[in-house]
Amino acid sequence: MKLDIPDYQRPYKWTIQNITDLLGDISSAIEDSDIYRSGFKYRIGTIIVHKGDDGFFDVVDGQQRIISLVLLKQCIEPGFQCSILNKNFTNKTTQANIHNNYNFIREWFSLKNDETKKEFIDALETILEVVVICVEKIEEAFQLFDSQNTRGKELDPHDLLKAYHLREMKKYPYE
Repeated sequence: MKLDIPDYQRPYKWTIQNITDLLGDISSAIEDSDIYRSGFKYRIGTIIVHKGDDGFFDVVDGQQRIISLVLLKQCIEPGFQCSILNKNFTNKTTQANIHNNYNFIREWFSLKNDETKKEFIDALETILEVVVICVEKIEEAFQLFDSQNTRGKELDPHDLLKAYHLREMKKYPYE
């Protein structure tokens, strides 16, 4: 999918601890797939997208997970391409966390053998599963967004308010 992260999204706030948890979850899924064998799937989350007029799918919910998985994929498969990699992130928190998390993932894999990297590549292709909810109306996307965010990294009230107002102002980018 051609994904975009709209400007109303909060910064990328996942830290090395979140990445450690993600790598641990994926490692557990790989171990479980060895036990349960064929057909085993491990759901690593849900994302909500809204198809924009430009053909891109705006990520309404799941930004943290998507960016983290893109960083992981970039580390284990150099040359991997995704529209998110073309995004110009201007927020300093986002930039710092992307930098730190990418370096952490790269270092984590440097301490592992080549088999671990191959297992992760295979897991991303055959074991891990993300539920994608694509909605036609942006209002539906935000309704789902509100209901999905009772778990994970809690949103601050000002992040919710900012997202709501910036979404409404999308028609007026210069105001």
